[in-house]
Amino acid sequence: MDDLFDMMAEKPATSKRNRLEPDYADAFNAWKATPNPQTSSAFLGAVRPIIDSAVRPLGDSPALRGRAKQIALQAGAAYDPNQASLRTHLMTHLQRLKRISGQQSNPIRIPERVIMQQKAVHDATLNLADELGREPSDSELANATGLSVPRLMQLRGYQPALSEGVVSHDADGNPTMGPGVERETPASIWHDFVYADLSPKDQLIFDYALGRNGRQQLPSGLIAQELRVTPGYVSQRLAAIQERMNELQELDLFGT
Repeated sequence: MDDLFDMMAEKPATSKRNRLEPDYADAFNAWKATPNPQTSSAFLGAVRPIIDSAVRPLGDSPALRGRAKQIALQAGAAYDPNQASLRTHLMTHLQRLKRISGQQSNPIRIPERVIMQQKAVHDATLNLADELGREPSDSELANATGLSVPRLMQLRGYQPALSEGVVSHDADGNPTMGPGVERETPASIWHDFVYADLSPKDQLIFDYALGRNGRQQLPSGLIAQELRVTPGYVSQRLAAIQERMNELQELDLFGT
């Protein structure tokens, strides 16, 4: 009897079932162990059938497929094999593609509140530029307008290139030709993928270098003046950003 109790006491706890499918296991485990462009590309190749299942019913555009690969990488990084199969986990996250596809094909009007906040930011920018003798920083604009820095970035996101035939309204409700929702391209998704991992200062350098998020495109010397750093510092950071973009290019995020 004592031996029986000893055996019961020594019996290990039942482990959870590993639900990672064999078809994806090697590529997934290699990527998780050593994340780099090569293992990431191999992982995306292994889960391509899952991506195909999510993208093809929505039109399978290069931009949408690029976003699907981006989502697959992000979801894969958080995947727990003990909770669900990899296919189920990725398909759950890839449901976001339906909303993204709808946004691409159905431009929307800019809300009146956004238009009014854009005007407030514009006026504050002019006033602060006169007062400071330079373009204000986001923190200075936030203090002047009462809007948060993330909100300023969102407002700039409502300033893409003009979409033909998309009608918005001014603060008085009068129809005007205005910006619609920017259609995503492989390049813009690629840029967003890099941008999300940058520090705030590097994001600002990125915005000025490419003229993104409502910033005027500037050469390195003028970017240095805006940020009050040396031109060498700007060149160094741009080189680091370019290196990251080159690494992602090896992932073939937008290939078919």
